[in-house]
Amino acid sequence: MKGLGQRLENLRERSDYKQKEISALLGFTTNVYGMYEREERTPSLETLVKLADFFHVSVDYLLRGKEYHPSEELPTDILDLKRLLKLYRNNGIENPSILRVEDLNSLSASDLAFLDKMVKLYLDKDKVAKK
Repeated sequence: MKGLGQRLENLRERSDYKQKEISALLGFTTNVYGMYEREERTPSLETLVKLADFFHVSVDYLLRGKEYHPSEELPTDILDLKRLLKLYRNNGIENPSILRVEDLNSLSASDLAFLDKMVKLYLDKDKVAKK
């Protein structure tokens, strides 16, 4: 867990604690926290959770040095759908028909192609009008 010790040290210094104080506050034996900072000892998962809670950061931050953002892990098409849903909701449409798969399942391939073409034509018309 390279870098964990440095992150712990930075968090401790920002919080204005001494190593022994954190050990005592979290119920560790004396100097255990210092061993974590020096990376002489690896904290258990339970201890990582305690440390993350204590410093108000995520375990992911302690381990990897960055906060976890689930949207970074999603494929582009899913991100596009999430953005589209947000666009609808921002415009007062909570449950758009175009995104309800159960409603679209009954459409044939030609119906779906027609629907897609109509949306594309409408969007293209809107782009031309704005020029």
